[in-house]
Amino acid sequence: MKLKLFSTKRQIRKYLSEFDNSILDKYSTIGEFFQNMIVVPQKKIIDKEFRKIYLFKAIQEIDISKLGFKKEFLSFAKNSEFIFGFLRELFLEKVDIDNVVLADTYLEFEEHLEIIKKTKQKYKELLEKDGYTDNFLIDEYGINSKLLDGIDKIEIFLDGYLSKFEIEVLDKIDKNIVVFLEVSKFNKDLVKKFLCELEDGYKYEIEYKTKTILSKQKSNPMPKASVSSFSKRFDEIGFVFAKIAE
Repeated sequence: MKLKLFSTKRQIRKYLSEFDNSILDKYSTIGEFFQNMIVVPQKKIIDKEFRKIYLFKAIQEIDISKLGFKKEFLSFAKNSEFIFGFLRELFLEKVDIDNVVLADTYLEFEEHLEIIKKTKQKYKELLEKDGYTDNFLIDEYGINSKLLDGIDKIEIFLDGYLSKFEIEVLDKIDKNIVVFLEVSKFNKDLVKKFLCELEDGYKYEIEYKTKTILSKQKSNPMPKASVSSFSKRFDEIGFVFAKIAE
């Protein structure tokens, strides 16, 4: 049996509508797959809603006003995804927040980063006290290989790229893994980092472990685009809405 991974659930629905004879395979989003494959010893991953409560507790002794947040739960809960999202991106690319603070590009945000760093540390302490962790706080983890029982091949239909953490997880999975992706001038350098150097303008089927190209075909040509210009932004907005309605 094959396990097919897609970037979004919408892509899964589209694929199933076109390939009815593939119904016997298993399907999942790439995000859900990596989330379910991780096992953290003696800890539970905090629920998405409960995490906001813990984060709110974490900021009680921290001045977060410089981030533009208020210490009022409903307002903070609404904006908390900014912090979660930022820390998640750092984790996926295996970047330490201290290195971000030292980077010249973020020098003017040093104070903001220090606030987030303190918030992360306090949040981690509160979670560990109750036996929890979060998906961007994982230090040690194992692979939930039981989820792959009966799976002979994993096919990843990639619309984007794989993070350093996702690559690390894939390297630990003892299965035949094949990646399907389209390479353009926009993602060529990113693809090179986790697969190999590929020619843009083509669709590829690549064996992940060996980096062997199994198939290569020319991408569909770019659709024709019309170009319009306006002297006033107001006219531009009207044109955009007219095209949306069309």
